[in-house]
Amino acid sequence: MIHNETTRDIDRSAHEVFDFIAVNVFENHPKWEREVLEVRRTTPGPVRVGSRGVMVRQDGRRRSEVEYECTEFEPDVSVGFRQLDGPFDFAIRETLESIDARASRLHIDVRVQPHGWLRLFEPLMRRDRRGERIADDLVAAVEAVPRLADAEPVTDGGD
Repeated sequence: MIHNETTRDIDRSAHEVFDFIAVNVFENHPKWEREVLEVRRTTPGPVRVGSRGVMVRQDGRRRSEVEYECTEFEPDVSVGFRQLDGPFDFAIRETLESIDARASRLHIDVRVQPHGWLRLFEPLMRRDRRGERIADDLVAAVEAVPRLADAEPVTDGGD
């Protein structure tokens, strides 16, 4: 089993980060992982435990589609996903803690278990630093979105 953990501080509240990485994951995931071309929702309704999607990936010259599902969903605290098919088991759990009202700490825990002939590449996969790059890109993508608190207030126009 390959196990990687990383932590990043983000200049956004836990609520804003959770909204980006969990509530709107199907729309936003391609914004932080360049190998992800698109994600298609396959279950109706808001993201929750059991929600599923198909991720279209381009890894080098190889294009693939993998189905995944939400395994954990605790608003503003944690979200988890696992891959349902493909050449390895993949699970990710992201947990948030508030630093203050405008900043949070994101902890990312990834577990990968290759199957079959891919187990031969496990030593190379252990040294892959792609997770660090993805974490950095995730922070940049979240911080590029205007703060919810800084958005223009909605008025009814009747004052």
